[in-house]
Amino acid sequence: GQSYNVTVVDLDTEIAEDIPLLLMSGVEDSLSTEALIHLQAFMDRGGNLFIAQSRVKADLQTQVGSPIESNVFGFLEEMGFALKENLVVDQRCSHITVTQQRGIFRMNSQVEYPFFPLIQEFGDHLTVNGLEQVRFLFSSEIVLNRSDSLSILVTPLFVTSNRSGTVSERYNLSPVDNPSFRNTNQQGKVVGALSAVKSASTANVSQVILVGDSFFFDDGGGGAFQENFLFVANAVDFLMGDSDLVAVRSREITTRPLAVLQDAERAT
Repeated sequence: GQSYNVTVVDLDTEIAEDIPLLLMSGVEDSLSTEALIHLQAFMDRGGNLFIAQSRVKADLQTQVGSPIESNVFGFLEEMGFALKENLVVDQRCSHITVTQQRGIFRMNSQVEYPFFPLIQEFGDHLTVNGLEQVRFLFSSEIVLNRSDSLSILVTPLFVTSNRSGTVSERYNLSPVDNPSFRNTNQQGKVVGALSAVKSASTANVSQVILVGDSFFFDDGGGGAFQENFLFVANAVDFLMGDSDLVAVRSREITTRPLAVLQDAERAT
């Protein structure tokens, strides 16, 4: 029942004082000097930011990915996040439909696609309490700033399973016979996090949420999933100061995922 006024903002112009929250998504080039100045001024006055951003531009149609070069990553490092130039793969993942030739027939089949992690491991924070599952598409790993600086406090929100891995340098996105899918023996990777940043010049505190998926807000991507929508709504309410609404919404049930068993457990 909550509603907000939404305004499209051009970062090359000064951000209005009455805007408390910015949502950014899918930066593919460097921001102008003016845009960085206005963004920093927004943060210095205590503005909050929710950004969906990967380090790799992925195209499932061509099955190729390419690194993104942008100064936005330097800005994110100042916010407490280092976004690694890679793509995360996870054996716990969504399925996609592929068309394969079988003799004279072309057949559609559902196959697991580790570039689309299913997140069922969450940090200890109000925005993810009660969530059961969130879907990521072509996400990059987030390294949290673990310094002792009191000006930045960082909290992980989303972590992949302990059957994860990363792909870097050469990005083959083929869903079939992809050797990258065999390298999933690593611990979970952080793909979403929250930081509280204290401005050195004004002492105001800004909250920043980063998800390492450039498609997270897109209707044709992560925005199409109800589970993701619940988190986005939670995050916006939290960043706008409406924590009570988050607590109510977290009671909604979206999925009932089955627990993953090891081979010995399944045999038993």
